[in-house]
Amino acid sequence: MRLAEARRRDGRTFLIAPLPSDPTRMVDLSALEAIRLAKLGEGDPEALARALVPPSLDALLASGPRGLARARQALAYAEKWEQRGLLPEELASARWTARPPTPAGLLALDGRRLDPAAPLKEGQALPGTPQATLCLVGQAGGLPAGLRMALLGEGRVILSPWLETEGVGPLQLSVGGHRRKVTLEGWNGLDLPLLRPGEHLLLPAPRLRPWPSLPKGAPIDLRWGGDHLQAHLARALEHPTVQ
Repeated sequence: MRLAEARRRDGRTFLIAPLPSDPTRMVDLSALEAIRLAKLGEGDPEALARALVPPSLDALLASGPRGLARARQALAYAEKWEQRGLLPEELASARWTARPPTPAGLLALDGRRLDPAAPLKEGQALPGTPQATLCLVGQAGGLPAGLRMALLGEGRVILSPWLETEGVGPLQLSVGGHRRKVTLEGWNGLDLPLLRPGEHLLLPAPRLRPWPSLPKGAPIDLRWGGDHLQAHLARALEHPTVQ
């Protein structure tokens, strides 16, 4: 399951996830849960839905594994409605887009604390040689709720707005059309700290084969399952040569 926040015109956030049968449409999980509870005859379905499937990712992470399980249940209910032709447009729209996260804290594995407000935005210029890795995201209870993709370059980072709750295979990094695969096996056996809800742990980026010489502005594309990040080189890359 992939989760993210979207924002309404009035500034309120709401929790979204791609509809499994049509990932171009995003499901408003809290609104759907409220309608489901109303059908069950709950006294105040909207208030109960906000408690069970909060309309913000931070609040969902603070609710721990039960919150994620409830969000997964709401998404399964949306898919059930879709298969019956009953899922209305106001609950699942292709117009909604995920907004970038602001981590409650951003840590490196060596214990360094990074500035959580410093991440670059998707599409911006990335300095240095691009690297691909993942961030573990904490939830109540200390165990990770899931993972976010991260693009690194000279200490700067671009985070995916999407939280992936299950592993979906290797990362695919492309720079100027040249591709590299980043497998997850290198992170097996790491000694990981307990994380607070919303806290992000940046995993060390695996070493990749050197890139060829590439011009400033060359496109960068990182993909993982159905998620992807885009950026471009802040300056040209020179291929290393043996003297």
